[in-house]
Amino acid sequence: MARYADLVETARPEGPCLLLGYSLGGNLAFETAKELERRGRRVGHVVILDSRRIMERYEPGDEGIRHFEAELADHLRKHTGSEAVAQETLAHAAEYLTFCGRTPTPERSTHRSA
Repeated sequence: MARYADLVETARPEGPCLLLGYSLGGNLAFETAKELERRGRRVGHVVILDSRRIMERYEPGDEGIRHFEAELADHLRKHTGSEAVAQETLAHAAEYLTFCGRTPTPERSTHRSA
């Protein structure tokens, strides 16, 4: 999470952070918010769309990763028409699934906006 928190702090060095995460990115946004708050940054809101909580750690198998990558590639090609976008995104797919597997989110946020 340090890498993403660093990116957020570079883009917005002052003031409260507002984060948005879609699909598996919701888990990433949630964990990034926790890291930013650990650093003393105020996170005003974390908006999470179409995500699910991951209740326990898991190890994504090779077959599951291949299936995810194939489905994602088809989706990207269909909606962007770009092989380059599909390949760039696929380069990160296995890493992202591994992140999700090792980063359960069983706790609920207790953050309330003022």
